[in-house]
Amino acid sequence: MIAVSFDNPFFDQITRYPVQFAAPVFFGDSPNISNSASLNNGTAALVKLGDKYLAVT
Repeated sequence: MIAVSFDNPFFDQITRYPVQFAAPVFFGDSPNISNSASLNNGTAALVKLGDKYLAVT
Protein backbone atom coordinates (compact mmCIF):
# COMPACT_ATOMS: atom_id res chain seq x y z
CA MET A 1 0.00 0.00 0.00
CA ILE A 2 1.29 3.46 -0.88
CA ALA A 3 1.01 6.14 1.80
CA VAL A 4 -0.44 9.44 0.63
CA SER A 5 0.95 12.57 2.19
CA PHE A 6 0.35 16.27 1.67
CA ASP A 7 2.77 19.15 2.22
CA ASN A 8 0.21 20.85 4.46
CA PRO A 9 -0.28 18.93 7.77
CA PHE A 10 -3.90 20.16 7.96
CA PHE A 11 -4.83 18.49 4.66
CA ASP A 12 -2.98 15.37 5.70
CA GLN A 13 -5.02 15.18 8.93
CA ILE A 14 -8.44 15.80 7.35
CA THR A 15 -7.86 13.00 4.85
CA ARG A 16 -7.19 10.54 7.68
CA TYR A 17 -9.98 11.66 10.03
CA PRO A 18 -12.96 9.83 8.41
CA VAL A 19 -11.13 6.50 8.42
CA GLN A 20 -11.49 6.38 12.21
CA PHE A 21 -15.25 5.96 11.77
CA ALA A 22 -15.38 3.85 8.61
CA ALA A 23 -16.86 0.36 8.69
CA PRO A 24 -17.00 -2.21 5.88
CA VAL A 25 -20.43 -3.17 4.53
CA PHE A 26 -21.00 -6.14 2.23
CA PHE A 27 -23.99 -6.54 -0.08
CA GLY A 28 -24.27 -10.22 -0.96
CA ASP A 29 -21.62 -12.84 -0.22
CA SER A 30 -18.55 -11.90 1.76
CA PRO A 31 -15.38 -11.91 -0.36
CA ASN A 32 -13.96 -14.40 2.15
CA ILE A 33 -16.46 -17.10 1.11
CA SER A 34 -17.17 -16.32 -2.56
CA ASN A 35 -14.76 -16.65 -5.48
CA SER A 36 -16.98 -14.47 -7.66
CA ALA A 37 -17.32 -11.56 -5.19
CA SER A 38 -15.71 -8.25 -6.10
CA LEU A 39 -14.88 -5.28 -3.93
CA ASN A 40 -15.75 -1.66 -4.66
CA ASN A 41 -15.70 1.34 -2.40
CA GLY A 42 -17.72 4.49 -2.00
CA THR A 43 -19.03 6.94 0.55
CA ALA A 44 -22.46 7.92 1.78
CA ALA A 45 -24.01 10.09 4.45
CA LEU A 46 -26.93 8.67 6.42
CA VAL A 47 -29.70 11.26 6.83
CA LYS A 48 -32.70 10.72 9.10
CA LEU A 49 -35.96 12.09 7.69
CA GLY A 50 -38.71 11.63 10.25
CA ASP A 51 -38.65 7.91 11.04
CA LYS A 52 -36.79 6.89 7.85
CA TYR A 53 -33.11 6.85 6.95
CA LEU A 54 -31.79 7.89 3.55
CA ALA A 55 -28.25 7.20 2.31
CA VAL A 56 -26.96 10.10 0.21
CA THR A 57 -23.91 9.49 -1.96
